[in-house]
Amino acid sequence: MGRGGETAAGALARRRAHLKTDMRLEADQILRFVWPLQEEVEGAGDERGAVRPSLFRHSRGLSPDYGGVLWLLAVVDQPVVSPQKQRLADGVAAAGLTAEVSGRRRAVVLILGEDPADASRLSPQAVRGYLDDLGVPLHVWAVGRVPDAVAAAWGGVRQMSSKRALRRAVKTVSKSLDRQRIVWLDGLFLPQEVVLTGEADDLHLLR
Repeated sequence: MGRGGETAAGALARRRAHLKTDMRLEADQILRFVWPLQEEVEGAGDERGAVRPSLFRHSRGLSPDYGGVLWLLAVVDQPVVSPQKQRLADGVAAAGLTAEVSGRRRAVVLILGEDPADASRLSPQAVRGYLDDLGVPLHVWAVGRVPDAVAAAWGGVRQMSSKRALRRAVKTVSKSLDRQRIVWLDGLFLPQEVVLTGEADDLHLLR
């Protein structure tokens, strides 16, 4: 028996319940895991090295009913990826495209392990520019020591050295999502016909 007569099983159940509710997603937020492992599909590649979202393994959309971010990071099964086949930048590009076509508020979070290997065809700098053009914010977290060159290539890395750091990072992503507004125009317009006036300081055209 523990303090107050609580059993070990009861304490564990209470701890699990806390983890599932801590850092919970908002009601309209969906989390999807994309792993940097390209599926082997016959005839999928070409000489240009095109990156297709459907070729990267991903989970189904996970709603707040599944639990908080920390809980999901702990319990979601991840495929084993050898360093020689890990394609971080390519996977981020695919995740950004998937997020963009969803028509929802969106963000991509890249979680780096210690001294991450990357066999991508695309560079982190190119992928950062691509997501910026798509209007998809990119957040880069690290759970281990990341070389300075890798951190610089990704435009800075946020260390997840404690639960408090993770909670702050999750809050930053949530605030980024809350600030987003997607405006749909009713009617038929050519892309070049839509322009922003000088009063639209906080708006960006997504093409």
